[in-house]
Amino acid sequence: ENIDKRRSKFKKKYPIEYRIVEREHDDYIYVIITCHEKIIEQCAEERDFDVPIDPKEAILYAKRYCKEFILAQRTYLETPKHAPNPDAEKYKQGKNDALYKKDLDDYHFIVNDNQNFATGQNVMDEAEDDHDGDEEKSALLHEPLPTGQAYVDGKPFQLIPAHKWENIHIEYEPVLHNVNINIYKEPANTRTRHPVTSAISHVLYLRVLYEILTDDAELDGANWKIEEMLSDKQNPLLKFFALHQQEMLPLTQQEFHRFKCVAFQW
Repeated sequence: ENIDKRRSKFKKKYPIEYRIVEREHDDYIYVIITCHEKIIEQCAEERDFDVPIDPKEAILYAKRYCKEFILAQRTYLETPKHAPNPDAEKYKQGKNDALYKKDLDDYHFIVNDNQNFATGQNVMDEAEDDHDGDEEKSALLHEPLPTGQAYVDGKPFQLIPAHKWENIHIEYEPVLHNVNINIYKEPANTRTRHPVTSAISHVLYLRVLYEILTDDAELDGANWKIEEMLSDKQNPLLKFFALHQQEMLPLTQQEFHRFKCVAFQW
């Protein structure tokens, strides 16, 4: 009875999908296990999985909506050489394309932000209520600053370059990944049916799915003892492995062969 309750809870919490495949002239039965993307994202959120951010999108979001986030306010984004071109291939509907409007809005925001840095209008004081030396500070603000600098407490400050935000990971939150806001980096390999590309890569997808299958029932998992099942000669399970995408195989092999292998003599 307790086992049935646990299974029922598991199916309701993280429902998985499976397909049984039998092939002619083959002694094996294959069971393909998968899980809907939304369920994987739900699990990633509840279990605090970290995913990489897109530096530019994260910086822009913080600059616009998190004024108290000093790190973002003191980060410098390079001004694009040109404004977005509505005739570019990635904009399917030209000036009416939502992506074009976003890119154009981002372009104007970055240009304006950098102009404010250069002219001293973006003053980021350590203490807002400290009015000492206001006259000296006001005089300094009229002096243009070099690219990548701003005034902090009346003195020139070297801003943080955007590349310092590379490889930063934060917990996955759906509120930061939707059609209006998306600060997560688009994975090089992802499975998605969303209007917004999923932030969950194939590797992370498999990791989350594996945890769902192997975690204890008390943790809302399926409580599969994979190692025990494989070592049990009476158990029909012979192999448990990730099913690769055939179309990704040439690219994977190409990337693999870029690395040099060193043979060690033992």
